[in-house]
Amino acid sequence: MAALTPRTWPQDDRESAARENRKLVAANARLQRRLEDAEFIIESKKTCGGTGQAIPDRKIDEGTNSAVKELAPHVGQSAACAL
Repeated sequence: MAALTPRTWPQDDRESAARENRKLVAANARLQRRLEDAEFIIESKKTCGGTGQAIPDRKIDEGTNSAVKELAPHVGQSAACAL
């Protein structure tokens, strides 16, 4: 009969599990954003390269990346890459 009774977890275990879960969810969201940014940069480089435009060797900063992301739907990927 003891096997059928639910196990009670100490309060500390539940709190630490919840804290760990929040940490993992935040890390997952951060990594998802980085993946989306990386995929966008790769796609931008492919698109810019396909148009014959020179692909800049400089690192794309956050401001440039944000500007290209916002402009691409309105003017097209190639035009946004020409920044």
